[in-house]
Amino acid sequence: MFSRRRIRSRLGPRTASLKMGCINEAAARRRVRPGYPIMTPFQSLKEVREYFSGDTVVCLLCGRNLKVLGKHLKDLHGITKDEYREQYNISYSTGLVCETTAATMSRNSKITYANGNNGLAAMTMEEKAEARRRLDKAVRHQRKGKLARKENRNHLRSWEGYAETVTPEQILAVIQKMIDQDMTLEEVCSQPGEMCSGTVQRAVGKNAELKAKYDQAKEMRSFAAQARSTQLGQRYTDEVIFLKDVKKKTFREISKKTHTNEDTVSRYYHKGKRLS
Repeated sequence: MFSRRRIRSRLGPRTASLKMGCINEAAARRRVRPGYPIMTPFQSLKEVREYFSGDTVVCLLCGRNLKVLGKHLKDLHGITKDEYREQYNISYSTGLVCETTAATMSRNSKITYANGNNGLAAMTMEEKAEARRRLDKAVRHQRKGKLARKENRNHLRSWEGYAETVTPEQILAVIQKMIDQDMTLEEVCSQPGEMCSGTVQRAVGKNAELKAKYDQAKEMRSFAAQARSTQLGQRYTDEVIFLKDVKKKTFREISKKTHTNEDTVSRYYHKGKRLS
């Protein structure tokens, strides 16, 4: 049904490898041996020990024989090792590996310890103090990040509450500044003592009269200010079509006259011609 060659020719080598990996995992999930999954948990410690004894461990969800269950559970069944332990009444201190693999891991750990690579036991007092200092620093950074996120949420809530107390006169004053100073809303709100642009936009969205004033102010600004806020309107489109068709100006000349780039002039000219 699926071939690596066909997918590789259509999607490229890297994408094909990822796609084939997903296909193989999905096929592996469907290949469940007869009698599985077994949903009955273990009833005694003896049953758990017998389950892990031997050269392999049987996955109780699909019946496959494996040496280690952790990666298999995550990749094919989408569950964690603790969820598997909880489902089958296995102690959290029990590793999900077969007896042979557990003995090999234990032996390698003893060899590592004998060679001196034994973690904290091999550290000097200065190295332990440095490790503790780094750990404390990481914990402080984590707590600081949590506090910052909490303060940010409180700040947003306070601004939402502040938006409810803003009067229409204050919003109209900001809109008038957009016209008088030929600035965008963000530029006006970035001045000291001004409210944030989000507050203005929320207030405008709730009031039809303020929205009409705001839309009118956007159209009354110069083309350069409209372009800075990516809010070029119908007046700009009509001006570009007039300069191009009636005055026979080039896109470069129109760009210099309207203080916008040539790509914008071309895009709005062709867009206006299509809609007209």
